[in-house]
Amino acid sequence: ANARLCAETPSLLVDGDANFRHVFTAVASQFGSVIAAESGAEALALYRRTPVDLVFIGEQLGILGADGLIRKIR
Repeated sequence: ANARLCAETPSLLVDGDANFRHVFTAVASQFGSVIAAESGAEALALYRRTPVDLVFIGEQLGILGADGLIRKIR
């Protein structure tokens, strides 16, 4: 299945850079709902509460880095 930004299902963005989260969310929200998290741990908690089709993983995720987050989501 092709995953894409859509209004029906939110996407999740996780990145430690507040400016990047702001810009990404502003642009991507034109195409669908975006939930933003500043750390891997916060992203995992959000993912467990609100399943999403797309997860955009950036940098500086804190104690739960990109590899750990991916393993937990799978």
